[in-house]
Amino acid sequence: PEAIVGKQIFDVLRGGEGQLEPLLARVLATGETYRAQEFPFTYRAPDGGSRQTFWDFGYFPAVLGDGAGTRGVLVVADEVSDRVLGDREKERLHHERIEALEQADQLKDQFLSILSHELRTPLNAIMGFGSILEDEVAGPMTAAQRSYAHKILEGAETLLALIDDLL
Repeated sequence: PEAIVGKQIFDVLRGGEGQLEPLLARVLATGETYRAQEFPFTYRAPDGGSRQTFWDFGYFPAVLGDGAGTRGVLVVADEVSDRVLGDREKERLHHERIEALEQADQLKDQFLSILSHELRTPLNAIMGFGSILEDEVAGPMTAAQRSYAHKILEGAETLLALIDDLL
């Protein structure tokens, strides 16, 4: 309190003159209250560095002293930097999660594309040549050979059904 009580606002908030003075002048000139939420404010710290902060505040026209017309502005302010920066961090994390989900979706699409192409292409060849054998287009087969060709086609159809289920 000793650092701010009884001091002029710009003695306390060095570097804020350009941001705050026009608002104060407007309240003094119009007599209308000015309120702001999450107002970004940069000021020079006592160590010479600058600091970005956020404020909820109100500037209220006031009569000071004995009430004989001395005018001023009552400033009521609450620093909300932690809340604002916390909200921004939550938003950043939310965007990162969305990007991660989009990347996972792309990887899934790539996987399905590879699955479809790399498994279906040779499977189509197996089924095609198995059908040729089973239909005896290449010549007559023994009962055992026909059974083997039938088992090849059944296995290929089962594998095709599994691939279709995955896709």
